[in-house]
Amino acid sequence: MIKRTIHILFLIFFLNQCGFDPIYSSKNINFNINKIETSGNLKTSKTLKKNIEYFGNKNSKNKSLNLNIFSNVSKNITSKDKKGNPNTFSLIISVKLGVQIDNGELVQKDFSQSSSYSNNSNKFDLKKYESSLTKNLTEKISKDIILYLQDFDI
Repeated sequence: MIKRTIHILFLIFFLNQCGFDPIYSSKNINFNINKIETSGNLKTSKTLKKNIEYFGNKNSKNKSLNLNIFSNVSKNITSKDKKGNPNTFSLIISVKLGVQIDNGELVQKDFSQSSSYSNNSNKFDLKKYESSLTKNLTEKISKDIILYLQDFDI
């Protein structure tokens, strides 16, 4: 019991002193988002907009940005069986981000995530899995965009 308590105290002390700082902490957010315009795939664009707005710092005076987001989701058949039925699919989500600074300068950056998955005879489960996969890939892209905006130099 005493050994376990000592281990826990040591672990807490070590983690407290190691300089750990979360990537998405409010101290690292040094940009303000004035406006976000979205186009393309509606569901993906809404998710991206919601995630990016959450991390924008309204009190930041460093960077004031206007964002244009165009998202595209494509599902492709990557292999078929002998009868011509699809065996595997690939899901690709691509986002074109346009960042407009207060002085009118426009910078564009492309983000993309993809994943392959097997066909399922139960179409309901397949659709549910595709929806979950789309959500996860969109979350990854939104994290990439936030990290890009944090490091974005004016």
